[in-house]
Order: sequence, then structure tokens, then C-alpha cells
Amino acid sequence: MAIPVKKINDLVKKEVLLNAEQSDPAPFKVLVVEDNELVLKVLDIRLKNKGVIPTCLEDSNKALDVINKENFDLVILDLVMPGISGLDLLKKIREKHTPMELPIIMISEASHEDNLVNCLQEGANDFIKKPINYTVAWARIETQMTIKRFNDEVERRRKDMVRTASMKLMLEMASTISHEIINPLTVVDGRIEFLRSRVAQITFPKNEVKIKNEILSDLDNIQNAILRTESVVEGLRAFAVDSSKEKIKTLAYPQLKKRIHSICNGLLMSQGVEFKMGDSNLKFKFKESAILQAIFNLVMNSRREIAEMKNPLIEITVEKKDDKTGIIRVKDSGKGIKPEIVDQIFTPFFTTHEDVKSSGMGLSTSKENLEELGGTLYYNKESPNTEFVIELPLSGSDDSEK
Repeated sequence: MAIPVKKINDLVKKEVLLNAEQSDPAPFKVLVVEDNELVLKVLDIRLKNKGVIPTCLEDSNKALDVINKENFDLVILDLVMPGISGLDLLKKIREKHTPMELPIIMISEASHEDNLVNCLQEGANDFIKKPINYTVAWARIETQMTIKRFNDEVERRRKDMVRTASMKLMLEMASTISHEIINPLTVVDGRIEFLRSRVAQITFPKNEVKIKNEILSDLDNIQNAILRTESVVEGLRAFAVDSSKEKIKTLAYPQLKKRIHSICNGLLMSQGVEFKMGDSNLKFKFKESAILQAIFNLVMNSRREIAEMKNPLIEITVEKKDDKTGIIRVKDSGKGIKPEIVDQIFTPFFTTHEDVKSSGMGLSTSKENLEELGGTLYYNKESPNTEFVIELPLSGSDDSEK
């Protein structure tokens, strides 16, 4: 027994689509392939009246090319067509798209009922009989659109769960690796101090004093390299904290600055990007990992956008907004985000990075994490360059900047 459309709609709306924090879904795109000009025109008008975006074709040969070039949410396909038959076109579509990915509704005369059975066996989701009862037809179309919306949401959540699990595993690995690196570095550092003291005690002939100085200089260089490595590892350990288990605490910006610099500077230097960080004595009341992850994401996004520019620069500055709020600005030498997409940048899965494997979740996740803790993240449309602003609550300490 078929489930009534209203029940399916109500179920999806309650469970998925009408979440109070979710924006309205995009209009459905439907491809209609029908050689009857009158039927095609009526479907075009009725679909548009329902808020659907139809693409109507009379030629089944063109339909396959259009499907390969554009993304559709639903195909309405006449069974009897000149050229490629509806059944053959259905088979070709199913070679690339499953019934869940791209639902297909067949249209056919009642006399072709046996062929409709073949269509269902080949992967058609539903059918409409001619002469078309458009009230019934819309109910069948709406059912498939609702199911498609539901399947898309389930798939999105599945991918989100996989991404979350992968991130958790990565954080655990980062924490373990950083711990394993620190231990041998501590041993090496101790041995260098021992060697330094032994070399200093040795009396070299006058003609070999230069060698002694070179040895001590080399030991200094090795020790400095260890200190830099330890700084990077410490930054990694702070970044890899599971924020759900981390407590909110007072964070002095000078300490945050060291962490941010150790995490980002090496990656930026490798691509010739200059990295500047201003000074401040502000103290924030927040989770350190949430701040570090947000800034790291912003810096890496900037790095991708400006790496090929002349004299690329990323700069972080800090200021006090009022007695309760501090501001961290992350600005690069880019010319800003295009006005036509600026309102989409915090939308989950939206990304402008076509040449890299980007999930499109960095900005939306950073914004969500910050807002859960009383902070915020937004894009400064007034800046001539690309600038993001993080607002965080201050600790309220008397020694914060006035």
C-alpha cells in the first residue's frame, strides 16, 4: 500500500527539512522529456507554478547530453519517443545514476502497461498514465521529490558522521604522535646540554679554538631546531584537543600568539606567504582549541587564495571592542570575496576551492563552534581586503588592555 504524500511530507519535515536552524531548501530541478508539445507545455507551466525549475525537451537524443552536463533532482520521461525510446534512455541513465540519486517517473498510455512493468524493473521510480490527471501526476511528482530530499539529507548526514569520525581519529593520532615526538626530543636536548658542558671544559690549542666555537655553534643550532620542533608539537597538541572535553579557561593572547605562530608559520613560509601577528595583552575566556581551529582554518583558506599573488601577506591583529568583548582579525592581501557568493560562505559544504579536496565545512563548523561558546565569526564586507573577524568574550581580568 502506497504511503500518502502528506504523511511522507510530514515525516520529512519533522525529522529533516523544517529544522529551525536550517535555511529553505533550493528549488527542485526537473527534466521533462516528452514529444507531445501540448503535454510538455502544460507540465512546464504547472511545474513552474509549484516552484519547480523545469527543463523541457522534445528530443530524447538531446536529453542524455543534458543529463551528463547538468544536475537534476528528477526526470519525467515519456515511454514512447522518436529516436531513443524512453525505456532505452532509462537504461542509459541507470548506468550512471541510481534510483535514489536521480528518480525517474515514466509517462505512458494505459495500453502500454506491460512496458511500464519493464520500466519499473529497469529502475523507474514511478509512472503516470495518459491521459494525464494532473492532480494525481503532481501527487506522484511531489512524492518522488520529497523522497529525494529525504535521501539527500540522509546521505549528507552519513557523510557528516564519517567526516566527524575521521576528524576524531585524526585528532587522536595527532595527540599520540605529538606525545611520541616530545619524549625523544627531551632526551636529545638533555644530551646536547651534556655535550655543551663537556666541550666547554676542554682546553683546545690556540690554533683549534675556532673548531671549539664551531662545535658550540652547531650545538646551538641543533638546540634551536629542537625548540622550534617542540613549539610546533605543542601547538599541534593544543590544536588536537577534543573540544567537547576541554574546559573554558582564561587565555592570554601572548600565549595564543605563540601557539598560532607555531602551527601556521612553517606552512606559510613554505609557500612564500608573509605572516604577521600584532601584539596585545588581552585575555579571553574561551576554549583554546576552538580559537586555534578557527584561526587555522581562516589562515589556510587565505593561503590557498593568495599563494600565487605578488607579495602575499596574512596578518592577525587584536583589539578590544568593549569591556566584555575582544576582537581577532584575520586579514590577507586578497581583494575580498565576490559579492555574489559572500552570503553563502558560511553555508555547510559551500566551497570555492575547486582544485583541492575541500569539504566546505571549515567556515560553517568554525562559526558554529565559536557561537556555541558565546563567540562569533563573520566576514567584514567593509574591508578592501579579505578579512574575517572573530569576537570572543574577555576574561574580565584587571590587566586586560584598556
